[in-house]
Amino acid sequence: MLSQADTRAHVERIAKDGYTVLERVIEPALVDGLAETLLRLEREHDIRPAKNGFEGHRTVRIYNLLAHARVFERVPVHA
Repeated sequence: MLSQADTRAHVERIAKDGYTVLERVIEPALVDGLAETLLRLEREHDIRPAKNGFEGHRTVRIYNLLAHARVFERVPVHA
């Protein structure tokens, strides 16, 4: 659980930069499940970088993750 000071600092970063990074807030078992599923999807769907300026030349993107596996349903509702 974040302290009030840490929470304020994150809120300030969001106001200033538009985002913040929270480290170690998802339990390791869920992180492992997400990573394993992403790798499986990359293999099964032969997903490769788009190689264009918009999506990136090395970035691998998988759209609509919620439609691909139940493990991703835990992310948007994670405490």
